[in-house]
Amino acid sequence: MRVYVFTEGGTKTGFGHITRCYALIQAFREAGVESLMYVDGDPECAAAVCGGDCAMSGWHDNPQEAASFITADDIVIIDSYQAPAEVYSILTSNTLKRLFFDDFSRIAYPHGYIINPAADGIDGFYGMQHAILRKAFWNTAEKDVPANISRIFVTLGGSAAGELVESFCKALREAFPDAELCVLAKGVAGGYYGLSDVETAKLMQSCDIAVSAGGQTMLELAACGVPAVIVKTEQNQTSNIRRFVEKNMGFYAGEISEVSPELIAEAAIKLTSVPRRAEYIRNSRIAVDGQGARRIAQFFTRM
Repeated sequence: MRVYVFTEGGTKTGFGHITRCYALIQAFREAGVESLMYVDGDPECAAAVCGGDCAMSGWHDNPQEAASFITADDIVIIDSYQAPAEVYSILTSNTLKRLFFDDFSRIAYPHGYIINPAADGIDGFYGMQHAILRKAFWNTAEKDVPANISRIFVTLGGSAAGELVESFCKALREAFPDAELCVLAKGVAGGYYGLSDVETAKLMQSCDIAVSAGGQTMLELAACGVPAVIVKTEQNQTSNIRRFVEKNMGFYAGEISEVSPELIAEAAIKLTSVPRRAEYIRNSRIAVDGQGARRIAQFFTRM
């Protein structure tokens, strides 16, 4: 049995697909299953997320070739916003062990299991207990809630413009003159880029609050127990953010086109309240325990 994962990613579409697929690769390998990931997109993006532990492949355009080496005992996982239903059918034609990421009911999928941590459903993996996080976020340590904010983690995702991130940072520096900003963004002076999951988790856990997009990073921050101000940078984050708000895990500022740097700073100031931060941390760690990838790997290896 092997696991074959097909996904996509780039500077325009972001890193989220590759990040969560690589988390599943890590979980299946931990369970002793040989696992391979094929990325249709930007090699630099793939290298930034998984250090090149994947193969670049034009599987969107040539699914027949990709499917030719898949057997009935293999598991096929697909995470795509671009591939049509026909490509899914071809890639899974040789096996019934199928798992599809679906954030917003994009297409009619072949028979198989759906994963959507931001939705409710049956015959699949739903709810935040199935949030797929990389290995470094599986067993994060609890930490004390400091009285003062000394470090702020800032990222708006892999597709965010550096100028926008800089404008948010300027407002945060004015609101928190004594705090250090830890910025995860390409093209931002002094920012971090291309960190491993271990390095990213360590950086997040060193921070007291965060400003983040509402995708995969939001879930990683929740697992680390870092209260966050969330900005919707893509429409596919809507369901994720709705769950975030419902479970009182942090503060939602609004859509990227509507929020100003000053609004972000004002929202971050609200996180100076120790009781509020403690509540957000508690709710976040209950909702996102980091074990989603392991749960799915265990399910499929027992089929």
